[in-house]
Amino acid sequence: MASKYVVDTHALIWFLEGSPKLGSAVRRVLSDPNSELVLPTDQRIQLSPLTLAVLQQSLAAGTVPEMHDRLIVATAMWLRHIGHQVALLTVDKSITAAALTPIIW
Repeated sequence: MASKYVVDTHALIWFLEGSPKLGSAVRRVLSDPNSELVLPTDQRIQLSPLTLAVLQQSLAAGTVPEMHDRLIVATAMWLRHIGHQVALLTVDKSITAAALTPIIW
């Protein structure tokens, strides 16, 4: 078995969605906390860790019903809280209706 796994975007999204399209072997790898995952990104894309501060910020985003959307909003809110100028790029109706962070679409 490999020790590092390069993750295709579809595999990651389908895993997060719980999609039946995801292969069972891939689901096992992505579910294993010991798997080292590598996500190829553009140089200007920054991965933001899901920290305790972001999780706490998500409590203030309770008007966004879906958990994953709430964490996205909470990340934008946290970045604003620590001094960054942030806008969220989305057309998601529940996120835009919550009006918790500036939206661009």
